[in-house]
Amino acid sequence: MTEQEFSAEEFAACRPELPEDGRWAELVAGRIVERDPPGETHGLIVLNLSRALSEWLQPQAAAPPCSPCFELGLLVQQNPDTVRFPAISFFPGNQAFDETGKTLTRSVPLLCIDVASTARQAEQMPARAAEYLAMGVGTVWIFDIRDREVHVHSAGGDRRLVAGDSALLEAADILPGFQVPLGELFLLPRWWA
Repeated sequence: MTEQEFSAEEFAACRPELPEDGRWAELVAGRIVERDPPGETHGLIVLNLSRALSEWLQPQAAAPPCSPCFELGLLVQQNPDTVRFPAISFFPGNQAFDETGKTLTRSVPLLCIDVASTARQAEQMPARAAEYLAMGVGTVWIFDIRDREVHVHSAGGDRRLVAGDSALLEAADILPGFQVPLGELFLLPRWWA
């Protein structure tokens, strides 16, 4: 989008002046780039996953093992800076409240969840997962909308694929007891139709 090089802080300051308030902009190696806007299925996955996670978190409200932030910018590389906006980032305990209202953070989440809404985004996701892991994120879930599957990347290089409507999506070390059949995350809610 631009040839001028920005720091993460400069990008955060000018982001509201970008088209659509910079909603689809990221900073890559100091350059502002536009991402493809997500489609309806992206929103559906985030909605359904948010519902499932809320139901899991509700009984643990007093002392949650982790808490989510949505579309928070993560400073994944410095000099030149790269800022990514995963759909959901999970931080330890109540740390997400420390991140509320921020455009970006240097804090490291436990889990990042990203959604590949377009073919171009799907091509970029392995590199994005590697960036999250390199900054210290323990687990990354990459939703592939076209193939209705989730690529799970873990620190140490472990990778696995969650595919099929009855396959369970889980991260026992980060979200103990959380399980959701993958197919439920692609369903239209009854009230949506």
